[in-house]
Amino acid sequence: MYCENCDQHYPKDQQFCDHCGQPLVKRPLGTRWIPWMILGIMFATGLLIWLCL
Repeated sequence: MYCENCDQHYPKDQQFCDHCGQPLVKRPLGTRWIPWMILGIMFATGLLIWLCL
């Protein structure tokens, strides 16, 4: 579980954040690869531009 207010992670059985008291939400696991994919595309694009100069 994840607190959107203070960016803390907790076990799955916990309902509320110990730090701020906000209800915890599940963070979707499928979206973790997107930032790495974007970073890889940016790196590959920069490398291609550097090689073409």
